[in-house]
Amino acid sequence: MHRTSILFICLLFASTNPLVGQDATFVGIVTDSLTGDPLAGAFVSVVGQDQIVVTGMDGWFTLAGVGSGNVGIEVRRPGFRVGIVEFEITVTRAVTVDLGTVFLSPLVVEMDPILVEATEVERKLNRVGFFQRMSTEQGTFLTLEDIERRNPSTTSELVRRIPGFQVGANGSVSSR
Repeated sequence: MHRTSILFICLLFASTNPLVGQDATFVGIVTDSLTGDPLAGAFVSVVGQDQIVVTGMDGWFTLAGVGSGNVGIEVRRPGFRVGIVEFEITVTRAVTVDLGTVFLSPLVVEMDPILVEATEVERKLNRVGFFQRMSTEQGTFLTLEDIERRNPSTTSELVRRIPGFQVGANGSVSSR
């Protein structure tokens, strides 16, 4: 597990008699370290505590209820390395701390090469005699190549050029 650590000492309005029960709120944005794009759906938590918040579509998060002491803010998102921001903080009154941007590095997993082998099986058109009938030159046959070459936008446009078929104004097809 790769850990990104930043040591940040934050003494907020320190006094000899800090108020008990005061907490900090941390805000910030989680982004992709390669693209700079915000990462929605990242999990942000205080290490060792149960509270977890999820970043919004814009990558922003707000994590409230953080007390004084050594604090580790952990950021996780599938496909990225875990990021941890560590602090020593003394909170003497309710305060909001802007962590700024937390960059997560994409997690690249190298896989072994995959070898795909295939053998041609009897094509369905061979089984039903399509190519045999086509070789007699009796009738009109359309192959995949014919269809791709004509590039029709509708079926009626495709059959319009076949002798013996008539296409009506509404796109209906009939044989003569």
